[in-house]
Amino acid sequence: MITPFTRGLKGRPGLRYTRKVIDPAVEAEIAAGRASDDLARAATVAVRGYGPQILGYLRSTLGHERADEAFSIFCESLWKGLGKFRGESSFLTWAYQLAWGAAQRIITNPHRRRAVRLSSNAMASLAQEIRSTPPVHLRTEESRRLDRIRKALEPAEQTLLVLRVDRDLPWDDIAQIMASDAAALRKRFERLKLKIKRIADDDRRAHS
Repeated sequence: MITPFTRGLKGRPGLRYTRKVIDPAVEAEIAAGRASDDLARAATVAVRGYGPQILGYLRSTLGHERADEAFSIFCESLWKGLGKFRGESSFLTWAYQLAWGAAQRIITNPHRRRAVRLSSNAMASLAQEIRSTPPVHLRTEESRRLDRIRKALEPAEQTLLVLRVDRDLPWDDIAQIMASDAAALRKRFERLKLKIKRIADDDRRAHS
């Protein structure tokens, strides 16, 4: 069950992205590109269609600067690995697997300062276009409070929160993305809701 605290964390201020997570039109275009061996077309459709929500997830988890580097890693992984996608899940689920892997590379090497040079000039331009999308800020005390709560969570907890609450993905998809067990993730999510409640209570007392 979603508590008022996790429900309130939906729609965090940040990048403008569609709430409709899996877009059938985008999935169909990607499939058409793959079917015709036009992987460049499929990759372009994927990044243009799903890039804003992927970058929104990375920025909510890693912060702006590190997320931009992780997004470059994500785009490069998608560009080079698209031919290995077998369609056993939605493309979006596979894309989040790549994004989770990119985030892990940044998290496990926090002192990394090497900019990722994308091997495709077209993909580099598209990635920069997505990164340059103006953010939408809700300048209210409630939005600032929710932002403080998110920042108090670990990256894996933020990822779980984004995928389940913000993106409303099925548990099996989340388990695939995070390379974990769905039942274990559900239990972790229940503990996470309690942790969020404690953080929210402490934050309310600190700012009352």
